Amino acid sequence: MPQGAYVKYMSSLRPSLAALATLAVETGSSVAAPTGSLCLKAAANNLLWYLVYEMCQTTSEIAAMPTSKQHLSSIQCHSLKIASSAELGYPVRQDADKETFSSNQNDMILYGNAVSRGRMAYLERTCTYSPIWFVMVAHPASTQDTSREIYRISLNQLSTREQHVDITSTATPERYRLVNCAEVVSSHTLSICEYSVFPCVIYSAISYVWRGNALHSGVNTRQEFSIRGAEDADPIGVDVLFDACAASLACGASHLWLDRLCIMQTSKQDKRWQIREMYRMYLFSTLSIVVPGGLRRLVPLVEDTQWIHRGWTLQEVLAPPSVAVLFAWTHGPGEVLIEFGGENWSRPIELVTPSRSAMLELHAVLTACTSGYLWFTPSKSMQGRTHTSGRIPIEAALFGQQPFDPAALHHGDTTRTRLPHVTALGFAMSRDLDTDEMRDFCIWQCALARTSSRPVDMVFSVMGIFGVSLDPAAFATDDRIGATIALARAILAQGRSASWLGISVFIPPCPYLSTFPTFPKTSVAGKALIDLHGEEKEVAQFVESHYPNEAALCALPKGSMDTEGYHTFEATAIPVSRSQREVLFAMESPYDDAAHPRIMQAMDGTIWELDAPDETHSGADEGALILPPICSRGFAVMLGFYNGVPAVTDGNTIRAMLLIEHAPGKFHVQSYFLLNAQALVWARSWKKQQFCVGGPKRYAPIYASMG
Repeated sequence: MPQGAYVKYMSSLRPSLAALATLAVETGSSVAAPTGSLCLKAAANNLLWYLVYEMCQTTSEIAAMPTSKQHLSSIQCHSLKIASSAELGYPVRQDADKETFSSNQNDMILYGNAVSRGRMAYLERTCTYSPIWFVMVAHPASTQDTSREIYRISLNQLSTREQHVDITSTATPERYRLVNCAEVVSSHTLSICEYSVFPCVIYSAISYVWRGNALHSGVNTRQEFSIRGAEDADPIGVDVLFDACAASLACGASHLWLDRLCIMQTSKQDKRWQIREMYRMYLFSTLSIVVPGGLRRLVPLVEDTQWIHRGWTLQEVLAPPSVAVLFAWTHGPGEVLIEFGGENWSRPIELVTPSRSAMLELHAVLTACTSGYLWFTPSKSMQGRTHTSGRIPIEAALFGQQPFDPAALHHGDTTRTRLPHVTALGFAMSRDLDTDEMRDFCIWQCALARTSSRPVDMVFSVMGIFGVSLDPAAFATDDRIGATIALARAILAQGRSASWLGISVFIPPCPYLSTFPTFPKTSVAGKALIDLHGEEKEVAQFVESHYPNEAALCALPKGSMDTEGYHTFEATAIPVSRSQREVLFAMESPYDDAAHPRIMQAMDGTIWELDAPDETHSGADEGALILPPICSRGFAVMLGFYNGVPAVTDGNTIRAMLLIEHAPGKFHVQSYFLLNAQALVWARSWKKQQFCVGGPKRYAPIYASMG
């Protein structure tokens, strides 16, 4: 294939699990797509493939070019636009005098009408697109790319010896490393390769939890091994590693990135460097394989896990172009049907190791968990071998336990309580959201409901998603607030919205950074918990499936943030004062009038009145005694209109912050107001003002140890 040849094939943004494309080169020759169906594969390892999009409404071709893999020669194209470094999170150079763009080793170039959101997003965020083609550009691999095998041992020897895997003596800090999948599957040998530059091989990446589900009694624990420097983590099961490598090979990925094996667990230098590179490792993987129960064993769909509660797993599924779940499966080949919100989807089960494991795309599993079940129909070849014919109901609980009533399943019951943090992840992964603001809001919700062993990792684990790279060495382990401020400042500096505002109106604001909710406790295992009124509660209970819709009312504020966490922005607002009226509101109606309230109850239970009530307001209580206000500098500041899931546009869909002045010109978020959709016209009449919001307590930075 000539250098720069274009290859086109019909596809969707996330290729169907069962679809195999036929690639046709523009020169007239054709090649067959590699086998496997979860993601697109390269035709040969000595070629690099770059995603290029062709838009329905324009003739411009759009390319996302991950460099660092090779030295890119100058690329010619017409009507080019270049993304900014801030949008990409990587440096970009532009020749302003020519329609030619070049790249150095650490640059990333995108041209056409789009900017990279992972490898599949768009330069102009406002453009309306309808991608109907993927176009791929082939380039020869760089001669500068060097690799060497740094570790090799048979799996049998590894699982029977007491010594831990240790790459310290053979690995070089600040290098890329991958597991050779073919060696694991064909030779039953663990082979780890190290690369001096970003590897020019097709690889997948594993997403898992450090401490997963316990082994069942009677399970042989000799078929597993541990890593030196990671003794606090679960051992790695040989069968799990084998199946993950088999899944990678089935999808055209010759190598596997597994942080436990590919990071020097005994080296702080390597760990810090790898943290900064981790988002890119997932970004350029061809597939992320979710192993929700941990690395000791694969778990079935019916078994609840901690995967969705862990901080690092969020970027591990938002960065890659395709994500699949690897789980224990003994039912054989067939198809699953998933029902939710009046719609249904069918997906094939992709067997990995017959009678042991299978794969299903993550979005399908998330949807199944939100409804609590899925239907499995065995293939025709299997129906004669089983005692069951037709559809089989299977409980789906990998990411959360739902009430499971087989009798209700036959009536298509989808009205049960859903898992909002699971729904939020499904939305964050969706390519069909109306705005980036909605997606970013979902990401913050997901992050809030997760935890990690180190507080600061809750920021490092999401920074790459927002195109931000912070230096891990600049923050102490416990300085989550300082790292959050740094991340928020960088996001606002990109010109993006403060999409974290109002991600949970039920959790009290953080006393040091009140534009954020109080941060949950962190732990090496388990769920995100928060202290409320002296009792520990799961954070996921206080996250709603409601997302901002800027088209209905207004966008979330933008602005800037200083080093103490004070956010300066403009937003529409009305002045309010604390009321001394004894008013009792119903939970679903925290106001005196749905269309034009004069008295409102905040989420913290306090009652507030408009400072300048409308004299023509018809909902006033004529006999009520009005007392002087006890607070004078308060504002209800508009956040916007929020859609519910499933689609809900009525009820309390308008949200506002309650801001209180605690120092001249400085405010803090005390609580939130929920307003009825009938108040939409009134809400549009609020006047725009500028606010400086943070605190109210002063944040004192925690300086990182130099050790």
